[in-house]
Amino acid sequence: MNLRLLLISVLSLWGPLAVQAQPSPLYTCYDVLFYGLECKLDPGTKRIAGTSRIRFRAVQPAAELQLDLDGSLRAVRVTLDGLPMSFQQIQDSLRVRFPARLRKGLVYTLEVLYAGAPDHGAVWQQDPRGAAWISLQAPGMKPSGWWPLKDRPEDLADSMQLAVIVQAGPNVAANGSLLRIEEQPGNFRRWVYRYADPVGGADLRLGIGDYRLVRETHRNAEGVYELRYFALTAHQMQGEAWLGRIRQAISVLERQLGPCSALRSGLTWVESPLAPGLPAPDPVEEAAFLWFGRMLRAASPADQPMIAGLREYAGLLYLEEVSGLEQAEALLRTQPAERYLASRLFHTLRMRSSAPSVWSSLLRSLPRLASPQGVSGETLMQVFSDQLGQDYVPWFIQYLYVRKLPVLEYYYGGSVRKPVLTYRWQADTDGFNLPVELRFGEQSVLIIPERDWNTLSGRNYVTRNASIEPPWQLFEVQEVPRP
Repeated sequence: MNLRLLLISVLSLWGPLAVQAQPSPLYTCYDVLFYGLECKLDPGTKRIAGTSRIRFRAVQPAAELQLDLDGSLRAVRVTLDGLPMSFQQIQDSLRVRFPARLRKGLVYTLEVLYAGAPDHGAVWQQDPRGAAWISLQAPGMKPSGWWPLKDRPEDLADSMQLAVIVQAGPNVAANGSLLRIEEQPGNFRRWVYRYADPVGGADLRLGIGDYRLVRETHRNAEGVYELRYFALTAHQMQGEAWLGRIRQAISVLERQLGPCSALRSGLTWVESPLAPGLPAPDPVEEAAFLWFGRMLRAASPADQPMIAGLREYAGLLYLEEVSGLEQAEALLRTQPAERYLASRLFHTLRMRSSAPSVWSSLLRSLPRLASPQGVSGETLMQVFSDQLGQDYVPWFIQYLYVRKLPVLEYYYGGSVRKPVLTYRWQADTDGFNLPVELRFGEQSVLIIPERDWNTLSGRNYVTRNASIEPPWQLFEVQEVPRP
């Protein structure tokens, strides 16, 4: 079984990872080239109405294709190159059927008129001064919650234009480049933003409210860049402090991961009202996302655990840089075992690398794997294995995909004078072989358990009171009855 099939089989077996590992042909039959989105918001009724224009190239002949659209919104009309098409909305998807099959290689324009009260893509609140404060695509919310699109990380549009119409008064803040503001009949304004770089739905940040733009300057070996943050006027001082913290986080991570190429196109963040239950965006996490989420993207949902794991580990690198290695390792030792699984794994790999320079060079090489189609999890796993000189794929699958601590099972046999220690890994992945250090008083021995039982005997220091201390809570230990 090849690695891709292995990942798919793992994903299918574990409920929390039941993602669409293999995209449907209804998605893969076309490639998005451009998004043109125009929407009008009514804060009074908390409704949205708009048109999503999608220019795409047919990758395969197809009689239908699929978009993502939350069930709280309704498609009103769908056209292909201006001609009405039949469509069906099923839960959070929109299927469009064509009277004749699309021809491979041709470019088409699909338009979807839609409307509704978004339940999962918008936050409607008031700012501290009582004015309307709206966020579309707030952190943690899905893009299809407020507009129709192909929400697949492996298929980014080459560019995008976003137009938002609101009542005159509040500002429309977005993380694109503002092209113009147009006055509209009825005391409305139309704000037009442009995204010139490859963009997907998850990349958008959009807010409507009384915003003030604050700026910071970041310098690195490649140049001088401007960082921008739209903060509520009432939160301007907090916004300046937040932007300063993210600038510091970028500087720290550049020392560990190399220059941040995402700076070249300009970086803008937008303060958002928080959806219930969601924490405020952390500057370090936002900085880590620039490397592992923006520069280096997952090729598909099945590849996301590797990217998310690297992003988590970047946070540990930041902590080590500002507080020291001892503090970073203390975090891994003291936090609940189910947290920071990725950081525990990557830190272990780092400690096993032949030299600090090898690990540093490996981390700095990762952004070079970036491509518009994203990078696969198996590619990243293979890069780590090749550079570190051992097959670590089973380790990655156990900790990042299955996300379950392995258990070192053992029991004693033999005699009192000549005990025999029998051990194995209770793990979910074939080939999992994490070494373990056993201590017998002052003596220590390194064993390499596998999923089959192995024994340790014939050494004069082997006793029935072996000490096993998992580094950084990397696994659990359980003595089991002798068969």
